[in-house]
Amino acid sequence: MISSMLWRCLMAALFLITGGAAFVARPNPTSRDSRLLFASSRALDVLQERQTRLALVEAQLSLKKGASLQEILVSGQLRLSINTTSTSSNTDRYRSCVVLSTREEQKLDRSVDEVIPAVLLPLTSPAQLKLLSFAKASRPLSKSVLLGLNALLVNRDGALFDNLPWSLWSVDPQERNYDAARNPIDAKFHLGKRDAYNRLMGKDWQGRSLSIGNMALRLKYMLEREQDEEKDQEQTAASVQEATSKFSLAQRILEVQIRELEMDLAEWDYQLAVARNNQPDQVEELDQERQSCQTQLEENREKLKALLEPVEQADEASTPTGIIISILNEVADWTTDYGKNKAPYRGAMGYAPLLDTIDDIEGSTLPYTSPYDVLKEILDDQLNCEVIGAVLENSSLLEGTLALEGALILRRKTAQKTINLAGEELTVNDQDEDFGNQEGKGGETMLVECDGDEALAMALTCNVPIHLEPGVWDRANVLVSQLKAEKEATHIKDVLPLWKARNPELTVRNEGDAQTKETQETSSPIQIPRTTTSLFDSIFEPTPEGAPSGMFPTDNPIQSLDQYDELNDEGKARTLMTISNFNGKLPRPRVLRKEESTRRGMNTLDDLLVPLIDESARRQYLMRDAELRGDTETIERLQNEKTRRQLAKEKAEVARAVGDEDAAERWEAEAELYGDLRADVTQDEGAYSRFLDRDEWYERSRRAQAKKLDKKKFGTLLDGIE
Repeated sequence: MISSMLWRCLMAALFLITGGAAFVARPNPTSRDSRLLFASSRALDVLQERQTRLALVEAQLSLKKGASLQEILVSGQLRLSINTTSTSSNTDRYRSCVVLSTREEQKLDRSVDEVIPAVLLPLTSPAQLKLLSFAKASRPLSKSVLLGLNALLVNRDGALFDNLPWSLWSVDPQERNYDAARNPIDAKFHLGKRDAYNRLMGKDWQGRSLSIGNMALRLKYMLEREQDEEKDQEQTAASVQEATSKFSLAQRILEVQIRELEMDLAEWDYQLAVARNNQPDQVEELDQERQSCQTQLEENREKLKALLEPVEQADEASTPTGIIISILNEVADWTTDYGKNKAPYRGAMGYAPLLDTIDDIEGSTLPYTSPYDVLKEILDDQLNCEVIGAVLENSSLLEGTLALEGALILRRKTAQKTINLAGEELTVNDQDEDFGNQEGKGGETMLVECDGDEALAMALTCNVPIHLEPGVWDRANVLVSQLKAEKEATHIKDVLPLWKARNPELTVRNEGDAQTKETQETSSPIQIPRTTTSLFDSIFEPTPEGAPSGMFPTDNPIQSLDQYDELNDEGKARTLMTISNFNGKLPRPRVLRKEESTRRGMNTLDDLLVPLIDESARRQYLMRDAELRGDTETIERLQNEKTRRQLAKEKAEVARAVGDEDAAERWEAEAELYGDLRADVTQDEGAYSRFLDRDEWYERSRRAQAKKLDKKKFGTLLDGIE
């Protein structure tokens, strides 16, 4: 202490002697030059951070050398008719599209019918336009309105909420996601995504919690505020009555706490009695817990006694507010086990409810402007990250096709720590703090795929620029003009101004739909991606053409390894889009670009398609892949798992190679027989019950009888029946 005071005295003396020249000059906010210098320094920092973020975004997209992103703005909306060859019963023949341009809204000349180039982003459901409009409006919303909108955000299959790194980045100070041996548990058992869902559904809403701790704190804040207001004022009859009511509430809270402690004490007595008979080694630990509970119970009884004593000795106007406030503080601390069970974020399961501050209570009426505003807070508190960029990228693997979907780039925040240097406290980055996530360090970035409207809404909410993938603007921009509004936009549906396409015949079609020369001329360059945007959309959609009516799929387009090898990435994508037993989502071209440099063997498309092809072709492909990797164990296992059908097909190939056509046809017929026996030739033997297959003896006898039958006697009745 003496050395610190001496050091400060020496510094003060040095300052007086040198006139302050020994210290680094700091900007003086009262000096004009200093203010300009400080402002330019801040602007330089902002520009540097913007360039850093842009570089991180480009790195995540794996762009080609020399390619640059195009920054765009949300300008409005328009409607286009759907150009489709489908004969479904769906009567909705129009799609809303978001107008994306490079012109700022205030720079548009609305006095004339100005025509500008823009990119149109088709939306697949009215809910998308609704959520985007609320994000654009940025108006405070009540809890009842917001909870209804939150359901629209989370009820999307494979969209933003599903793709966020809940299991990797959720703050976990008590290491709930690790077992006793410090091994991470399976990701599907992590609680992060469930916590976020409960949070969006209204759990632990700020300033609205009905937990004992938060009720005690709300009463404490009210007493403190009134204590400040009435410090120099005489109490009225109404204030006396109100103070008495609050005193009664504080008394009731303390009585509830005492009752819960009494029940806890009874539970400890029971566990201690059981341990004395069955687990003597745990008696000491349980006895300590019981003593702690007993001590806490006695303290609360003393506080209740002290609270009631002044009431018996004085009138109602002299209620000891200070005693009540201290008791309420004690109750709030008790609910979190005095900080040991404090929640790291709102809605965390297994923790005590987060205690509200006075700011939380005062701002609890209209705290959020949209579901994306709530999600932004969840990202900040639960995932400890921030959105640094939003991108619209081409998601179609089909040549000449554009289908835009979104992507967000997240950056993990770096923890801060305070160190003492020469008696002064400095704040520096703590690179070792991972907040209970061994997989997530500070400064790490991650790309999260989402729908296009979600990327736009999060960019508007987080105030980050929206970028377009290189080349998309030149390929996809069309001419549009804004419709003149008759009145000022007040309804949420009018937040996005209405536009119209200069080409009145412009239509939008679904990705992968066949088109003619006429439809190609009138179709929008950007198509509707094939994706499921809502868990409930499939209920109202018609059954796709070619869908199997039975339990197993009937289409098997790839039956040999040669057929598979002839497919490029586009062919594999088209095959996945046409087969009936694929319900997943295709990877984006960016994913395949990243895999090109590091790929050895199968890529993401192969991972999706290989399990759905003919089992004999799949086994041949996997054996070849294992040979490339030098995996002899897998090769031996696959050799032993060959089915009779595959062995017959291989013998037919060998016979045809040596010129024995009769043997080749005989083995091909045998392979066809074994294939007809199977309920699903795309699954391995044993993957489903063998009782679903045909009996071999029955099929052979049926075919033998069919050969003896003279079909000419039955005319066309038996056509197509073998």
